[in-house]
Amino acid sequence: MFLKLVYIGLFFSMVSLSAQIQVKRLGILPEALKETSGLAIYNDSLISHNDSGGAPSLYVMDSLGMQIGRSIVIENAENVDWEDLAQDQDFLYIGDIGNNTGSRKQLTIYRVPLVALESNKVTAESIRFTYPDQPENETGQSDWDAEALVVKGDSLVVFTKRWKSMDTRAYTIPKIPGEFTARQVATFPVNGLVTSADYSTENGLVLLGYSDTLAPFLLWQKSNTESLFGTESVKSTLSVSYGQMEALVGGIAAHYYLSSEYFERQTPSVLLWNDLFRATIPFEKTPEESTGAAVADEIILFGAENGLLGYRFTGKSKMLTASIFDGTGKLVVPFTRLDTKEGAWDLSVLPSGIYYMVVQTPDGYSVKAFPWAG
Repeated sequence: MFLKLVYIGLFFSMVSLSAQIQVKRLGILPEALKETSGLAIYNDSLISHNDSGGAPSLYVMDSLGMQIGRSIVIENAENVDWEDLAQDQDFLYIGDIGNNTGSRKQLTIYRVPLVALESNKVTAESIRFTYPDQPENETGQSDWDAEALVVKGDSLVVFTKRWKSMDTRAYTIPKIPGEFTARQVATFPVNGLVTSADYSTENGLVLLGYSDTLAPFLLWQKSNTESLFGTESVKSTLSVSYGQMEALVGGIAAHYYLSSEYFERQTPSVLLWNDLFRATIPFEKTPEESTGAAVADEIILFGAENGLLGYRFTGKSKMLTASIFDGTGKLVVPFTRLDTKEGAWDLSVLPSGIYYMVVQTPDGYSVKAFPWAG
């Protein structure tokens, strides 16, 4: 089957380094997610799973308390080595793509309809693929491991975790059930191990990984283009000392959730918790886009009676519009033109969760995250 791709793979021509990104630790993930290896957001809840050898289950967490509300069993799937989650408007994709030693020749991505996630037991369709250039015999740490998966257009994109080369290769596969030979579209020397990825039309491609000393990093496009990678990217370390950062998912605007898996070693003594983090990526915008940074301190929010949310905008610029999005990026309170910098909104119909108020000014946008107990 031939599918026309809407982009071509380009080699990164330049990588610039950015100041360290400050990461906020939100807390320790539940015990059942010690080996968290993928993140997705659905209906204001975070979804995660464990990697190799874990149950073929997804765990749905409360976005406020990080408690597991329920689990979803994929009845016809096996967790050989689940590594990442990706989603589009209709489906959630589960990447059983881990391949540390290179011994797996056929990998699987499970496809589950988003509407099926309302049930606790679901069945999945299988997308199976092989790499066109994988050698027959491979031993030890290999260049054919993979832990990162995104959706772009009509394709799934897998990013390899190349233990020997310390770079990543991108391969595309159709996002429909069947058996396919993946197509290599790009290689990039990340000088590290890529463990997760996120793609959106707003922010482009973001890669998560860590160095050979477990120093985590994020890498993203300097300017968002139709091509998968663009011609220039930015790499930044994170304000956490060490850790096996394993999962990444984008929220609203430039806000991302990240998770790390539990790691313990006796000699020398090392103990790293399975934590959940939030980071804001300092994307650079082109002149046609917003040039204003997201300055949350310009928005003051406070609770009011009868389901009202009070707001006060302290920025010097005029407020043009304001709106509220949920954690999945869905617009829940439409854009409103405002004549005053202070007021209140009736949010009584909204369920509990994390929301974002976005204020547009002549200079750009300001974003403020807030919890809401409906």
